[in-house]
Amino acid sequence: MLSPAAHDILPPDDASRGGLRILPDGPSAPRKLWESLSSEILRGGTTILVCADNRFQPDFLIIKARQAGRLPEEILSRLHIARAFTIYQLLSIVSERLEAEILRTRSTLVAVSGLLPLFSDAAVPSREAFGILEQLLVTMNRISRQGVRILIPVEPTPSPSRRTRNILLRIRQMAVPADQPPGGG
Repeated sequence: MLSPAAHDILPPDDASRGGLRILPDGPSAPRKLWESLSSEILRGGTTILVCADNRFQPDFLIIKARQAGRLPEEILSRLHIARAFTIYQLLSIVSERLEAEILRTRSTLVAVSGLLPLFSDAAVPSREAFGILEQLLVTMNRISRQGVRILIPVEPTPSPSRRTRNILLRIRQMAVPADQPPGGG
Protein backbone atom coordinates (compact mmCIF):
# COMPACT_ATOMS: atom_id res chain seq x y z
CA MET A 1 0.00 0.00 0.00
CA LEU A 2 1.25 3.47 -0.85
CA SER A 3 1.84 5.95 1.89
CA PRO A 4 -0.62 8.84 2.06
CA ALA A 5 2.29 11.21 1.42
CA ALA A 6 2.62 10.05 -2.18
CA HIS A 7 -1.04 10.77 -2.87
CA ASP A 8 -0.76 14.17 -1.14
CA ILE A 9 2.23 15.12 -3.28
CA LEU A 10 0.74 14.08 -6.60
CA PRO A 11 -3.04 13.78 -6.52
CA PRO A 12 -4.45 11.96 -9.56
CA ASP A 13 -6.99 14.63 -10.56
CA ASP A 14 -6.59 16.59 -13.80
CA ALA A 15 -5.95 19.85 -11.92
CA SER A 16 -2.59 18.48 -10.82
CA ARG A 17 -1.37 17.78 -14.36
CA GLY A 18 1.63 19.74 -15.46
CA GLY A 19 4.00 21.89 -13.52
CA LEU A 20 7.61 21.95 -12.50
CA ARG A 21 7.59 20.84 -8.88
CA ILE A 22 10.24 20.74 -6.21
CA LEU A 23 9.98 18.04 -3.57
CA PRO A 24 10.52 19.60 -0.14
CA ASP A 25 14.18 19.49 0.71
CA GLY A 26 15.10 17.26 3.55
CA PRO A 27 16.30 13.75 4.15
CA SER A 28 12.91 12.40 3.05
CA ALA A 29 13.16 13.89 -0.48
CA PRO A 30 14.54 10.68 -2.09
CA ARG A 31 11.83 8.56 -0.48
CA LYS A 32 9.15 11.02 -1.62
CA LEU A 33 10.56 10.78 -5.12
CA TRP A 34 10.24 6.97 -5.15
CA GLU A 35 6.79 7.15 -3.53
CA SER A 36 5.67 9.56 -6.27
CA LEU A 37 7.08 7.39 -9.07
CA SER A 38 5.54 4.19 -7.68
CA SER A 39 2.19 5.90 -7.06
CA GLU A 40 2.04 7.17 -10.64
CA ILE A 41 2.99 3.77 -12.05
CA LEU A 42 0.48 1.90 -9.88
CA ARG A 43 -2.24 4.28 -11.13
CA GLY A 44 -1.38 3.11 -14.65
CA GLY A 45 0.93 5.95 -15.64
CA THR A 46 4.32 5.78 -17.25
CA THR A 47 7.26 7.69 -15.81
CA ILE A 48 10.72 8.85 -16.77
CA LEU A 49 13.58 9.17 -14.32
CA VAL A 50 16.45 11.37 -15.43
CA CYS A 51 18.97 10.09 -12.94
CA ALA A 52 21.89 12.43 -12.30
CA ASP A 53 22.84 10.93 -8.95
CA ASN A 54 23.20 7.26 -9.93
CA ARG A 55 20.76 6.18 -7.20
CA PHE A 56 18.26 4.05 -9.04
CA GLN A 57 16.28 2.01 -6.49
CA PRO A 58 14.47 -0.85 -8.24
CA ASP A 59 13.98 -2.64 -4.91
CA PHE A 60 11.61 0.10 -3.73
CA LEU A 61 9.44 -0.32 -6.84
CA ILE A 62 9.53 -4.12 -6.55
CA ILE A 63 8.31 -3.96 -2.95
CA LYS A 64 5.52 -1.53 -3.89
CA ALA A 65 4.49 -3.78 -6.80
CA ARG A 66 4.28 -6.83 -4.56
CA GLN A 67 2.36 -4.90 -1.88
CA ALA A 68 -0.16 -3.93 -4.56
CA GLY A 69 -0.39 -7.53 -5.82
CA ARG A 70 1.28 -6.66 -9.13
CA LEU A 71 4.18 -8.24 -10.96
CA PRO A 72 7.44 -6.32 -10.47
CA GLU A 73 8.22 -6.61 -14.20
CA GLU A 74 4.97 -4.84 -15.04
CA ILE A 75 5.81 -1.94 -12.73
CA LEU A 76 9.46 -1.68 -13.76
CA SER A 77 8.47 -1.66 -17.45
CA ARG A 78 6.60 1.61 -16.83
CA LEU A 79 9.74 3.41 -15.64
CA HIS A 80 12.13 4.70 -18.30
CA ILE A 81 15.56 5.80 -17.17
CA ALA A 82 18.13 8.17 -18.63
CA ARG A 83 21.39 8.71 -16.79
CA ALA A 84 23.52 11.82 -16.75
CA PHE A 85 26.91 12.10 -15.13
CA THR A 86 27.68 15.71 -16.09
CA ILE A 87 25.65 18.88 -16.41
CA TYR A 88 26.31 18.77 -20.16
CA GLN A 89 24.80 15.27 -20.46
CA LEU A 90 21.83 16.37 -18.35
CA LEU A 91 21.21 19.39 -20.56
CA SER A 92 21.43 17.21 -23.67
CA ILE A 93 18.93 14.69 -22.29
CA VAL A 94 16.43 17.35 -21.22
CA SER A 95 16.76 19.79 -24.11
CA GLU A 96 17.28 17.37 -27.00
CA ARG A 97 15.60 14.08 -26.12
CA LEU A 98 13.12 14.41 -23.26
CA GLU A 99 10.11 15.69 -25.20
CA ALA A 100 10.38 12.93 -27.80
CA GLU A 101 10.72 10.32 -25.06
CA ILE A 102 7.67 11.69 -23.24
CA LEU A 103 5.64 11.39 -26.45
CA ARG A 104 7.03 7.93 -27.27
CA THR A 105 6.33 6.50 -23.81
CA ARG A 106 3.24 8.63 -23.05
CA SER A 107 4.79 9.51 -19.71
CA THR A 108 2.83 11.65 -17.30
CA LEU A 109 5.57 12.17 -14.74
CA VAL A 110 9.26 12.99 -15.09
CA ALA A 111 11.66 13.10 -12.16
CA VAL A 112 15.11 14.65 -12.34
CA SER A 113 17.24 13.42 -9.45
CA GLY A 114 20.65 14.66 -8.39
CA LEU A 115 20.35 18.18 -9.78
CA LEU A 116 21.84 20.00 -6.81
CA PRO A 117 25.05 17.96 -6.39
CA LEU A 118 25.66 17.88 -10.13
CA PHE A 119 25.49 21.67 -10.44
CA SER A 120 27.43 22.23 -7.22
CA ASP A 121 30.54 20.60 -8.73
CA ALA A 122 33.33 23.17 -8.40
CA ALA A 123 35.10 21.69 -11.45
CA VAL A 124 32.62 23.55 -13.66
CA PRO A 125 32.99 27.34 -13.67
CA SER A 126 30.08 29.01 -11.87
CA ARG A 127 29.03 31.21 -14.80
CA GLU A 128 28.86 28.16 -17.07
CA ALA A 129 26.99 26.06 -14.49
CA PHE A 130 24.40 28.78 -13.89
CA GLY A 131 23.91 29.30 -17.63
CA ILE A 132 23.26 25.60 -18.14
CA LEU A 133 21.02 25.45 -15.05
CA GLU A 134 18.96 28.33 -16.45
CA GLN A 135 18.57 26.57 -19.83
CA LEU A 136 17.59 23.38 -18.06
CA LEU A 137 14.98 25.01 -15.82
CA VAL A 138 13.46 27.01 -18.68
CA THR A 139 13.20 23.86 -20.82
CA MET A 140 11.69 21.81 -17.98
CA ASN A 141 9.21 24.59 -17.25
CA ARG A 142 8.17 24.72 -20.92
CA ILE A 143 7.74 20.95 -21.07
CA SER A 144 5.75 20.93 -17.84
CA ARG A 145 3.29 23.47 -19.24
CA GLN A 146 2.39 20.82 -21.83
CA GLY A 147 0.75 18.74 -19.10
CA VAL A 148 3.65 16.65 -17.79
CA ARG A 149 4.57 16.91 -14.13
CA ILE A 150 8.29 17.27 -13.52
CA LEU A 151 9.64 16.62 -10.03
CA ILE A 152 12.96 17.84 -8.69
CA PRO A 153 13.86 16.29 -5.33
CA VAL A 154 16.35 18.36 -3.35
CA GLU A 155 18.35 16.81 -0.58
CA PRO A 156 19.92 18.98 2.10
CA THR A 157 23.62 19.62 1.90
CA PRO A 158 25.53 19.99 5.17
CA SER A 159 27.18 23.42 5.21
CA PRO A 160 26.22 24.28 1.62
CA SER A 161 28.55 26.57 -0.29
CA ARG A 162 27.38 29.94 -1.54
CA ARG A 163 27.14 28.44 -5.01
CA THR A 164 24.94 25.58 -3.78
CA ARG A 165 22.68 28.01 -1.91
CA ASN A 166 22.31 30.12 -5.07
CA ILE A 167 21.51 27.06 -7.18
CA LEU A 168 18.86 25.97 -4.70
CA LEU A 169 17.41 29.48 -4.65
CA ARG A 170 17.10 29.47 -8.46
CA ILE A 171 15.44 26.06 -8.47
CA ARG A 172 12.96 27.27 -5.85
CA GLN A 173 12.21 30.38 -7.92
CA MET A 174 11.33 28.28 -10.97
CA ALA A 175 9.49 25.39 -9.31
CA VAL A 176 6.31 25.12 -7.26
CA PRO A 177 6.44 23.08 -4.04
CA ALA A 178 5.13 19.60 -4.92
CA ASP A 179 2.38 19.74 -2.33
CA GLN A 180 1.05 23.04 -3.76
CA PRO A 181 -1.06 23.20 -6.93
CA PRO A 182 0.44 25.02 -9.94
CA GLY A 183 -0.44 28.70 -9.79
CA GLY A 184 0.23 28.87 -6.04
CA GLY A 185 -3.31 27.82 -4.96
